[in-house]
Amino acid sequence: IRPAFASLKVAESRELVKCDKGRGTEDCPDTLAAIKTWILAITYLRQATENRVDENTMHHVRQIGIDSENVVDSITGEYRPGDNDFNRVVYNNRLIFNSLKDWLEQHPTMELDENDPSLPLPLRTGALCNPESCY
Repeated sequence: IRPAFASLKVAESRELVKCDKGRGTEDCPDTLAAIKTWILAITYLRQATENRVDENTMHHVRQIGIDSENVVDSITGEYRPGDNDFNRVVYNNRLIFNSLKDWLEQHPTMELDENDPSLPLPLRTGALCNPESCY
């Protein structure tokens, strides 16, 4: 999988974009699935940007990854689980992806087969990650 293409494809997947409206909306009923999908996009983004962008940009890419993982820890934690940081983290994730969009679009694309079970759901169908795909 081409990481630049995959990162943008996941970040712009149909169901993830709906979650830009924030937690608690009917468009984004599963914040854990949404943040797991963001983590997938960020994983590809890290692969695409490593040693290819300036250190300041790389810092932001790493930070959105850390922040997204912290939301997962918060949602799944035993003590006072919650997703209070979800909206802030999603906003920052989208901000970084939008700032890198032109750069990501310059990379080669590839054809994806929606029937290929080896691909994560966001790349196949535009759906969010779930326990069977990319958790």
